[in-house]
Amino acid sequence: MSACHISADVYRRLWLLYLMEQFSEACYGRVRLQKVAYFAAKSSRLKPFTFKKAPYGQFSEELGDTLEQLTSMRLVTAEPLGKGGNRYRATVSPEGAHTHAEWLEAVDPSAKAPIDRAVADYGYRDQQALIDTAHEEPGFAEASLFDVLLQANIPGSIPVQLSDEQCEELALSVSPAFLDVLRSLAETDWRTSLSKVRLIEAR
Repeated sequence: MSACHISADVYRRLWLLYLMEQFSEACYGRVRLQKVAYFAAKSSRLKPFTFKKAPYGQFSEELGDTLEQLTSMRLVTAEPLGKGGNRYRATVSPEGAHTHAEWLEAVDPSAKAPIDRAVADYGYRDQQALIDTAHEEPGFAEASLFDVLLQANIPGSIPVQLSDEQCEELALSVSPAFLDVLRSLAETDWRTSLSKVRLIEAR
């Protein structure tokens, strides 16, 4: 099978979706998500996000942007917590579709293990304990605020061992424009069905 290419944005979305799915229920808060993603990326061959020093530890603007994209695509839900912040959940893949785990395995077989370890080791710690651990990372104390602590190393276009059709399917599955079209079609079908029901009832 010849290699095709996916964009860095597709890889980032896929990587983050898989990470979020490894939480047993949900990821409680952005601070937790940022820290777990940092520890996962640190041990990964392909590092999708650049992390800088921030008051609460390692922080990635790229990760924040990717989370916003996934939320706007409704691939992630953000439920407000009573004490502030949000509970983040990755939505379930449609029946019959490839799961994010299957896609990530196909795209980058080395990616899943560091993510799994990071969620297991850091994902359920008390938040303050997690922040303390992040502050104890080598080089953190010596760095100035907003210094780069971990540099992303993914290229803009990533070769993967998938067919052209599979590449297109993967890209579309995390594409904002395509998902909007699907939802519009679904809404149209619903409205058409409702009109038919009303017509039958009127007879």
